[in-house]
Amino acid sequence: MLLIQFVENAFRHGISVREPSNIKIALGKRENTVYVDVYNSRHLRPENDPEKDKSGIGLTNVKDRLQMLYPNKHELVIRETSKEYFVHLTLDLS
Repeated sequence: MLLIQFVENAFRHGISVREPSNIKIALGKRENTVYVDVYNSRHLRPENDPEKDKSGIGLTNVKDRLQMLYPNKHELVIRETSKEYFVHLTLDLS
């Protein structure tokens, strides 16, 4: 359930009908470690978009859940530029 927010955000913010769009999702497991990468293009919202300057609580909730469920056993890296957004999550399941 933790991963749903990353995928939803990729589709919500990474798809445009007017511009080329990319979403890449990679999920892997090695021994007791799970790796998740979600990459998506970003598109500026039009000035008349009522949600242009709004920020949701999805990522904040994910960060809180990670702290509760995997304290000191996770790493979450989020990088963003004006054109792309990248999330890398590592979970230690041991």
